[in-house]
Amino acid sequence: MQDPLVLERFQHKGADYEVCLEANAGRYNVWCRFAGGNRCDGYNFSVEMLTELDARMVKGISLITDLQATAKDAVLNDHWENYKVAVATLIQKPAT
Repeated sequence: MQDPLVLERFQHKGADYEVCLEANAGRYNVWCRFAGGNRCDGYNFSVEMLTELDARMVKGISLITDLQATAKDAVLNDHWENYKVAVATLIQKPAT
């Protein structure tokens, strides 16, 4: 498999991150990873290629750019860590 395109590099809490883009099976996938390494969270943001093309042609907007901002925001606001805490809390509570 080919390396993903790095759209942006940024830092958070002393770690280096990359927002990556990959085209696969008619979709663009955007996610964050530790610089040059593994994914840093479980989020994958995607849009169909034809939808991205339509948005650019009709409205002059890039949905990929929006997904890039969303992926970065998820890291900067610790959404994955908060998600894991919430799931762990639900698992620990007995059903009523």
